[in-house]
Amino acid sequence: MVVNADWGGHSGSRLGLDIGGTLAKLVFFESEIRPSWCNGRFAQVIKSLGVEAVRSEDHRDVQDFVFSRQGSFWGAQDKELAFYDEELQGVFHFLCFQSEKMDRFVSLLAAQDLHHHIDEIYTTGGGAYKYASLFSERLGISLKPVDELGVVVKGISWFLRQPVSDEICWLSEESTQPHFESECRFLQPVNLFPFILVNIGSGVSIVKVDGTDKFERISGSALGGGT
Repeated sequence: MVVNADWGGHSGSRLGLDIGGTLAKLVFFESEIRPSWCNGRFAQVIKSLGVEAVRSEDHRDVQDFVFSRQGSFWGAQDKELAFYDEELQGVFHFLCFQSEKMDRFVSLLAAQDLHHHIDEIYTTGGGAYKYASLFSERLGISLKPVDELGVVVKGISWFLRQPVSDEICWLSEESTQPHFESECRFLQPVNLFPFILVNIGSGVSIVKVDGTDKFERISGSALGGGT
C-alpha cells in the first residue's frame, strides 16, 4: 500500500466492521497526517468511547451514549490492542459492542453527525446484510459485504509480518516440557505458509492457509466463543 494521507477520500475508508451473531467489532485507522478531507471529529469521538462523556459541538453532554464496561451496550475500547504502524503512519483502534444494540450505535453516529463524512463501510459477518437497511435509511451509509475468511486470512498474514510483541509465538513440537511454559519460538514471516487458522466467533472455523489468496475451510463448528 502506498502511504498517502488522502487515500479513501472519506472517514468510512478508515473503518472496518465485523457484525457477528453476538458481537460487533469496529476497527478505525487514525492517520498521523490528517487527510485534507478530515476534520479529526471522527477520531475524537471514537477515542472517547468508553472513557468519558461525549460532548456535542454545543457542549451538551450526550449521556445516553457514554459507553462503559458496565451499564451500557458498549463493551469497551480495547486500548491494549491499539498499535502504531510505521508503514501506514497511523494508529489502529479497536472497539466492540453487542450486535443486538446496533440501533443505538447508529443513533450515536447520527447524534454526533459523523455519518455525513461516511459513504460506505466494508463489513464482514451476517450483520452486513441484516443491518444494511438500517444504515442506509437512517444514515445514508452503504454496508459493503466482504468475505470474512478472506479478510481474516489477509489480515493475519499482514499482521504477522509486522513487529510483534513477546506474547505472540508458537510452542515448539520438540519441547519436552509438559506445560505451556515450554519453549516458545517466534514466528518467522519468511516461512509463514502454510499454517492453520482457527477463527473463533459465534461459531468456529478451522482453515488451512497456503497463501493470502489460497485457503480452504477444513473443519469447524456452529458453537464457539459467543455461544
